[in-house]
Amino acid sequence: SRCSQIRFAALPEGVVATRLREEGCEEGEATLLASLAGGSLGRAQELRKSPLAEVWGLVGQVFALPPGRTVPVLDLTEQVLRQKETVPLFLEALLVWCRDLMVSKVTGHQELLVYRNREAVLRGQSEGLALRQLLAMYRTVKQTLDGLGRYANLRLSLEVMFLTLRDLQAV
Repeated sequence: SRCSQIRFAALPEGVVATRLREEGCEEGEATLLASLAGGSLGRAQELRKSPLAEVWGLVGQVFALPPGRTVPVLDLTEQVLRQKETVPLFLEALLVWCRDLMVSKVTGHQELLVYRNREAVLRGQSEGLALRQLLAMYRTVKQTLDGLGRYANLRLSLEVMFLTLRDLQAV
């Protein structure tokens, strides 16, 4: 074929966030969307149309799983699987939350957080966890996200991830 593909570099997050704000997006949401979009304005605009509020609610539930109880883990898995198309978004949002927990723990600088509007919650959660626990949590979510492209059993992958995250918080 005589067609050439031209690849453009990712846009800086600030540029994507600014454009989203120009389109009527709130500051916190624009920053979060820009971070999740990885430098793609089109992806950020798609994410804006997705059920973000529900996804953020599910992320919060992950860190409220009671230690030693399995039924809440199974219930959370069912909630996530009700909208299979949002599972990658949910895992990306959870990965960013884990990243922000580490940033909060190590630096305490709000301006470095993606979830800036949740700084107090992040600080509270990160204070109760050691850095090695936070790193293990990040790796667990990343491994689950990476497994999506390898025909992994989605239900089993989510259940194992939730159980691991629950147990890491209880250590």
